[in-house]
Amino acid sequence: MMYQKVIARRYAKGLMLASKPADFDQLATEFNELVRVANAHEELARVFVDPAFLPSDRKAVIDRIAQKAAMLPVLHNFLLVLVDKDRLPLLSAIYDEFMRLIDDQVGRIRAHISSASALNAEEIGHITKALATMSHKTVSVQTDVDDQLLGGIRVEMAGMIFDGTVKAKLYAMKSLLLSR
Repeated sequence: MMYQKVIARRYAKGLMLASKPADFDQLATEFNELVRVANAHEELARVFVDPAFLPSDRKAVIDRIAQKAAMLPVLHNFLLVLVDKDRLPLLSAIYDEFMRLIDDQVGRIRAHISSASALNAEEIGHITKALATMSHKTVSVQTDVDDQLLGGIRVEMAGMIFDGTVKAKLYAMKSLLLSR
């Protein structure tokens, strides 16, 4: 798995170097849509990863997608390189690394907030502001509701987890009581 991440990072860097900074937003949008569609459609995902499909078949599918979606030529050519190098199965990992590189370049960081109940805009704003102050970067937040949490929030950002949930506090209390 670690080896795949290294490969994904190299290809993501290659895509960035081949692209114009002015095209990053459109490129990220198109790349995201391709990954989303590939993950949502089992047949397309199978074409991308199943070795039973010939590279020419994969290229034909990519050409058709690029034509229908009016894809940026740099992304289209990049996908064809992935086919040639048999790296299409790493598409999602390459996308994740590409987005991380773009975020680094523009001074943005992504955070994922899980809570027991839906957060309102004011609460999200306060959390986002605190995370921005702590990281010294612009914070892009994604939220979700996790029924497993009893209360509080859990924030994942830049490989760190800030767990202020009731569940985590109960677990910490249990560990403390058992250690005595």
